[in-house]
Amino acid sequence: MLVTAHSNQAVDNLLVGDSTLETPDSGTLHAFAAGREGDADGGLSIARVGGNSKNPVVRREYGTASVANADVVAATTSGAASFDTDEFDVAVVDEATQVSRPATAIVLDSARKLVLSGDHRQLPPYAASEPDADTDRRVSWFETLMDRYGSAVSVLLGRQYRMHEAIASFPNDAFYDGDLETAARNRDWCIDGLEPLVGVDVDGEERPASGESYANPAEADAVVEAIERLLAHGVAPADVGVIAAYRGQVELVRRRLAAVDAADVDRVTVDTVDSFQGGEREAIVVSFVRSNDDGRSGFLERPGVGPRRLNVALTRARKRLVLVGDWTTLSAVGPDRTSSESCAGLYDDLRERLADADRLRDRR
Repeated sequence: MLVTAHSNQAVDNLLVGDSTLETPDSGTLHAFAAGREGDADGGLSIARVGGNSKNPVVRREYGTASVANADVVAATTSGAASFDTDEFDVAVVDEATQVSRPATAIVLDSARKLVLSGDHRQLPPYAASEPDADTDRRVSWFETLMDRYGSAVSVLLGRQYRMHEAIASFPNDAFYDGDLETAARNRDWCIDGLEPLVGVDVDGEERPASGESYANPAEADAVVEAIERLLAHGVAPADVGVIAAYRGQVELVRRRLAAVDAADVDRVTVDTVDSFQGGEREAIVVSFVRSNDDGRSGFLERPGVGPRRLNVALTRARKRLVLVGDWTTLSAVGPDRTSSESCAGLYDDLRERLADADRLRDRR
């Protein structure tokens, strides 16, 4: 069997998840290969193709393994080009909605049967020239098949094992028609003393950063406060992620964090929504950045990619999700748009859900 993903990091996540050199992450292929999963006896053999893995577990265990003798071969979609036509019985493309159609075709050529695993309610393939444009280049093969054949070719994996039920509730209703079920093991898990979901309403002021990017100092302060609270409750910095809607805010939050007097605070991951697709953390803090009197939310408001980007941001946290933003701006239809050309109503629904559950805190 061939297993693939669009990037080296995604392939490594597919193989070992959060495994360390000492402890396999439960449920991963590495755990089965190590004989740590159910009735597994460690008989599963794995080989990792390509020399660009940075994961120490993958490099030690699978980087030099024989492809010819492996039960499972792992590679990037482009790396699959090294295999002959129909060399494998089955090939799997993970995070398939982030993979372009040409890249998916490379994997298809390598196997007699192709399985696509993904979520077309989340981000499409990246297009460097117009990353937010709704063009054919950003429609994956997965999404094309779903649009054309729907349930005739698909199976919904309807139970989520990642997050607290309160975190999953809004995305479930907004993007999945309420069809997702939360597993018992993670339904109620949380960080002691902290709510699983909270919104922070910040009357900040967006500032132009480099290029078309923005930063918001007031939101950056709120983000740092949220991180310090997590660290005070015993969350390891490596288990905390910050998702910022704009690259300018990413850089600002990183600078603010560098001044925090806490051990290993540099291990808090701060990055854009796109960079977090496929990732997860114990706790996530989201900064939406936009705050202005005109109600302009930029690409956040675009009806094509905007909802998908929001869905990704809302579904990365396991036990605590903090949403920091100017909810008046986010909930407003921009002056250059109509309601049918805007997804501001989605943010307004989220704001109402937070307020009705007494989860919206005012920092104005």
